[in-house]
Amino acid sequence: MRGSLDPAATRGKVVLCERGVVKRAEKGLAVKEAGGVGMIISNQFLDGEGVVPDAHLLPAVDIGFSEGKRVHDYIHTAASPTVRLSFHGTQIEVKPAPVVASFSGRGPSAQSAFIIEPDIIAPGVGIIAAWTNSTSPTELLPDERRTEFNILSGTSMSCPHVSGIAALLKAAHPDWSPAAIRSAIMTTAYVNDNLGRDLLDESTGNRSIEWAHGSGHIDPERAADPGLVYELSTDDYTNFLCSSNYTELDIRTITRTAVNCSQNSSKPWDLNYPSISIMMNQPVPTTSGNYEIIVHRTLTSVRDANSTYMASMKEPSGVHMVIVPDKLVFSRKGEKQQFVVKTSANASRLQAGASRTEFGYISWTDGERRVRSPVAFTWHQSF
Repeated sequence: MRGSLDPAATRGKVVLCERGVVKRAEKGLAVKEAGGVGMIISNQFLDGEGVVPDAHLLPAVDIGFSEGKRVHDYIHTAASPTVRLSFHGTQIEVKPAPVVASFSGRGPSAQSAFIIEPDIIAPGVGIIAAWTNSTSPTELLPDERRTEFNILSGTSMSCPHVSGIAALLKAAHPDWSPAAIRSAIMTTAYVNDNLGRDLLDESTGNRSIEWAHGSGHIDPERAADPGLVYELSTDDYTNFLCSSNYTELDIRTITRTAVNCSQNSSKPWDLNYPSISIMMNQPVPTTSGNYEIIVHRTLTSVRDANSTYMASMKEPSGVHMVIVPDKLVFSRKGEKQQFVVKTSANASRLQAGASRTEFGYISWTDGERRVRSPVAFTWHQSF
């Protein structure tokens, strides 16, 4: 914090600061006001290895948790530790990229186990964009600098990317519904980095899972021509709320219309969403047995051409899946075709109240386009 450093110990030094509590740029201001000439910001354990750029007020560098430990150990073991901060220019074609930022919003959803969250990931680290000259790039009062552009990171930086892509898709396809736009974005996303490997999670350094990246990283060009989309109506959402055990009063409060849940026979995983999340509740006591769950979906063609799509899949570990039919033929734009995903799995040994989730996917392709949906299968042990 500002005023917390001893100027006698700080003057002329580069200070190692840990991330957290105080804004990163404000840490630099604290170092500068105490006479420091530079700063190294080290991630803490929960921050992982991901670093984000800031408009610092003095020469500074951000490093991940493991590098921070090395610097910390060096400071405490070297007789006379020294440091040099140097700028090597903007780095392009960094590999691997993209990776899931450590601050990225994670699932599962606290509201519903029957939707994989997040839907999608998008660029959110080091985003350069227009900036108001009414405040400094750090938004700190002692910072008198003004600039037309700034560089920020956060989920709030991903949001305008997705919003802009949705607007472009609506301009290109004025007849598309919000559900169709979301479907196009989700089913055309990619899950491999520029090394051809599974996306990595900055927070762990390991493979990212669907609770971190959802359907994958957004790909606007492919989203413009998805071939097929998963459409949704108001009734679909109402049926989803009914099957999710919302009361009719709850639903009427949300929809502002009367509803009769006794007429609904669907399951919550039957919502025609571009991803599939299945929850298998195991009664107590359960240590064995096989459970079968059938998921219903409907695809709509958005192309003015005949097309044939073939199904493929990757089964979640411990789950057997069958897609029926595994071939869909469309002869016109707007035509709908239904299919089901039959799943079966043995009971999983879990403690009361515990859950276990495994991921897979289903995919439809006509040879040029791919319509991919992640599948989450969750075992939940009842109390």
